[in-house]
Amino acid sequence: MTIKIVGNNVHPGTAKGVMVNALSLAARIHAEVPADEAPETTEGYEGFYHLSTIKGSVDRAEMHYIIRDFDRKQLKPASAG
Repeated sequence: MTIKIVGNNVHPGTAKGVMVNALSLAARIHAEVPADEAPETTEGYEGFYHLSTIKGSVDRAEMHYIIRDFDRKQLKPASAG
């Protein structure tokens, strides 16, 4: 799954109420992913969310996740949000 974020980069001296930092938004999005459902905390046929790459700057960010679940009933709710 790919998440693309568009921010708004302006001069830091005039940023108040205008700047939207795409990297900060990416961090907030990733913080919502359950930490106990990452590959390093799962085993066997437990599903996981894996942030495989993140790149960007203030004005753009892109996150790539691998989402796995081996139970179809569990996969739909996990990727629907």
